[in-house]
Amino acid sequence: MATTLRFLSFNILAASYDEGCTPDDPRRWTKRADLNVATIRAADPDVMGVQEMGTGNLQTYQCELPEYHYWLGLTANPYRYPVTPMRNFYNEWWPAIFWKAARFDLVAGGGFYISRTLDASLWYVSHVYDAHYMHPITWVRLRDKASGQEFLSFNTHMHHLARTEGNRPFVQHMLTLASDTTPILLTGDFNNHPYQPDQGWHDSAHRAFLEGGFIDTYRAAGGKEGPEDYTYHAYYGEAIPEGKVGDPWRMDWVLVHPGTAQLTVHQHTIIRTEASPLYPSDHYPVMAEITLAL
Repeated sequence: MATTLRFLSFNILAASYDEGCTPDDPRRWTKRADLNVATIRAADPDVMGVQEMGTGNLQTYQCELPEYHYWLGLTANPYRYPVTPMRNFYNEWWPAIFWKAARFDLVAGGGFYISRTLDASLWYVSHVYDAHYMHPITWVRLRDKASGQEFLSFNTHMHHLARTEGNRPFVQHMLTLASDTTPILLTGDFNNHPYQPDQGWHDSAHRAFLEGGFIDTYRAAGGKEGPEDYTYHAYYGEAIPEGKVGDPWRMDWVLVHPGTAQLTVHQHTIIRTEASPLYPSDHYPVMAEITLAL
């Protein structure tokens, strides 16, 4: 039995960032929400991992994407920062997972923070390895109603200092939850360079996942690392002025651990939707289409 899946990873930029925008700013959620939803509808994902899911974003998705059910998971905890008008948005960030309710049954779900303990209650120890904010992980176990195939979907949003060693406990915990047999689909904004030792990028979260048996769908689909593969564009789209976003790179990934299934990666797409001056977000969503065969 084979199951074909379309997975989307999308940092949508929390609607609470509107606090720092003028009423006419195209970055406001009220300005770009329609384009954001249209981008998701055009991609037609079966499952999507959404980073920076805020209350305002969620209200839009509940109205405009009712065919998807969701699991919010744990929030990015605000107590690391002073609670000021420009910091209270940290209280409403979730690395949420959405799935087509008509196609999948929810078997189980949960969440934890990346730390040495991986304990959902110990948010304060998530500041390991010099990371500057919480690292919540959301997960669900879904069952395809037609094929009976089960898989685990994980979604996260990491700090750029969460590197190789900081992610080894996370990798092991995912494999433990999967009993080393169930396929794992991992989406996220990892704020890391992909592992490229020939370019000097040795210490990367990407390395921990590859060494743990995960497959990068971008590379499996034939993608080559280069200056055109960036996924964070900071509202400059495909015309980023030199020096405006530092060193652009591919930081949004869809990774797969096939477990005991046979994996085929059909395609991976960096979706560069725009309606200038509007963009769906400051990140491009990325889509992978895969087949898992038992």
